[in-house]
Amino acid sequence: MTGKILQGIRVIDFAVVWAGPYASRMLSEMGAEVIHVEHPKLLGQPGTSRMGEPAKMAKALGMEVKDLNEDSVASESKATWLGVRDTYFAAFNATKKSITLDTTKPAGRETLNELIKICDVSIENLTPDVAQKIGISYEQLKQVNPRIIGCAVRGFGEGPWANHVAYGNTMEYLSGITSMTGYGYEEGSRPMPAGVFTVDPIGAMQAVAAIISALMYRKRTGEGMRIEVSQYEAAASFTNEALIDYTMNKRVRTPIGNNDKDIAFQGCYPAKGNDQWIVLSVRNQKEWANLCGLLHKEDWLTDGRFSQPSKLEANRREVDMAISAWTIQRNKKDATQFLQSLNIPSAPINNIVETIFDQQLRHRECYKWIEYPFGATAPTPRMPVKFTKTPLPEVYEPAKAPNADNYYVYGQLLGFSESHIKELEANKII
Repeated sequence: MTGKILQGIRVIDFAVVWAGPYASRMLSEMGAEVIHVEHPKLLGQPGTSRMGEPAKMAKALGMEVKDLNEDSVASESKATWLGVRDTYFAAFNATKKSITLDTTKPAGRETLNELIKICDVSIENLTPDVAQKIGISYEQLKQVNPRIIGCAVRGFGEGPWANHVAYGNTMEYLSGITSMTGYGYEEGSRPMPAGVFTVDPIGAMQAVAAIISALMYRKRTGEGMRIEVSQYEAAASFTNEALIDYTMNKRVRTPIGNNDKDIAFQGCYPAKGNDQWIVLSVRNQKEWANLCGLLHKEDWLTDGRFSQPSKLEANRREVDMAISAWTIQRNKKDATQFLQSLNIPSAPINNIVETIFDQQLRHRECYKWIEYPFGATAPTPRMPVKFTKTPLPEVYEPAKAPNADNYYVYGQLLGFSESHIKELEANKII
């Protein structure tokens, strides 16, 4: 079997929360050796040692931070997973090496430079001022290693908001995505996000594609480069259709609920049982005729109000009542399988447990079950692609304690003596 796609590539990872760690984890799954770095000062800070929110990181480093809620920092819950206090960390830092390093001290900066010399890629998603403070801006990195590829997964990127702290929810609202979700804003209701902030994984995947492209460029030219991914731009790019619609037709998209402007008719309907639901779509006349037959409403096909899918929205109440009367008598899996047999697009609405044990995802081996040293097991989604010649790992190691690989990285990779490592520990550099 040939080597992994990114075998021989080493990544130094300063990323936090979701977007950055997910990007570096995908690189690790493809064979890169990823070394995740944490700052020793953060290990004693409530809510920071395994969460690493940029605002909290900045505060721990003595930088001025606005709008940081001290109560929320102090009340962060604590878990027992090898110091892993956060499910983000557990999910997105599996398969990586883990070290600690204080780069604000001269000895720490020297150690960082030695690491940078042996790395191909650096990835971080901090604000530019924090990255500069801890010595990992691209301008600082390339002075040590001109061939390095420095990827910054920013909230906003260069511009007036460069140093603003950003999260997936803020960018999802800013981009206009949430202006098109939900059911409108009547009777005091508010804009509604999707439930999972899609901006982070979108940014992560763009970062991975950019890093691999930069590695190809370096192989051809021998030169490194800086990459900046703007998650705000990534989110805004998902509204391109609405942008063109406004430009050409002066229409401003509004919340569409469970509908789709490009599908003749679709909706969400109750199934048998407590809080059980299915969704279905009708795209054309054939599918509508099949659905009418299923509902024993063949007469609708000759009724001017219901004869064509394009007329259904104007008479939605009656159509919804007829569909609901059929779906409520059946469990969601049976109902959707029957609809699919008639070529009517449909699916059950799964909760997270049903998703984990879904037959299709299990066949695809979407989830890998990680065994933790204290006896627990938990699933983690693997990278959602399959390579025929370089399979993804069969075994996924859990996210590690902060300094689990200090001796491997500093001793084996950098060649530091044990006495030198002990000195770094004594001086709280690592």
